[in-house]
Amino acid sequence: MPKTKTLAELADVILWSFDFVNDHAHAFFMDNVEWSHADSYFLSFVSDDVEERYIENVYLDSLSVKQKFKFIFDFGDEWRFEC
Repeated sequence: MPKTKTLAELADVILWSFDFVNDHAHAFFMDNVEWSHADSYFLSFVSDDVEERYIENVYLDSLSVKQKFKFIFDFGDEWRFEC
């Protein structure tokens, strides 16, 4: 994906790739630790945190090359993806 895209757009691609509909809460955990709040980003409607922590505001160019992180979709079923 182009580095000008956001984590929200990456989430769309991941979900589309697995034939999921983007209809549940989801989040990225950039320290590669599930449910860690040290470096996590949520949908804006899921979190009351500061706007900088919203996946809609984080661009892929802010990530490190070969950085590994987790993506969790549907907080009830917890579909886990390693990125």
